[in-house]
Amino acid sequence: MLLKLLSFIVWEEKIDEVVVRKRYHNHKEKIQNFKLLNIFNTDKEIDVNIMNNLKNQSTYVTWNNENNFKLPSECINE
Repeated sequence: MLLKLLSFIVWEEKIDEVVVRKRYHNHKEKIQNFKLLNIFNTDKEIDVNIMNNLKNQSTYVTWNNENNFKLPSECINE
């Protein structure tokens, strides 16, 4: 999404800020953009659901199966 926005700036195209804000805050739109990563990744296909789960785990506190809160730092490592 940001690459497209930068392209519009470089090409001096008009940017509809309302549309940009809606797309930027739309989780479904972001998930669909994960699919674009497959173009650049020749080794294997990226599973959109796994990527979305990793994104959520790295951003939000989660509630695990043992009825405990888990911090993002406890879910995601290097």
